[in-house]
Amino acid sequence: MRLRYLAVAMAFAAVVSASVLLPGATARAGELEGGFSGCDLSGITACEWKPSNCHKPFPPSSFVADRNSFNMAVEEFNNYVEQVNWYKQCMINEAKSDVSKVPDIIVQSVQNASRKVDNELQNARSNLEMQRPN
Repeated sequence: MRLRYLAVAMAFAAVVSASVLLPGATARAGELEGGFSGCDLSGITACEWKPSNCHKPFPPSSFVADRNSFNMAVEEFNNYVEQVNWYKQCMINEAKSDVSKVPDIIVQSVQNASRKVDNELQNARSNLEMQRPN
């Protein structure tokens, strides 16, 4: 089951890697959010990735009364389109950075959990051996 989600993450990484990066854009780590107890990649608790350094622009509010105000509204809208494009590229950059780190995080977590359970096993063996009757 976990391998399927790793495959999905890697497929997402491939899609994101195919994206064109903006020159000079800096990627930062995003966040996984979901449910009361956090995010569960098994799908039991829905996960949602959110960028931490990209800020969604607000749509312009415009009131058109005449040709001049319409021209100003068009200019504001064009600025909004530019901001939306920057926001989307920012999210792609941040996601690409995060996705590239996922395999290492998973491997490190498995290694840590394996070391911990090995230590617990060794402690249990030592405790049992200390109780061996002579």
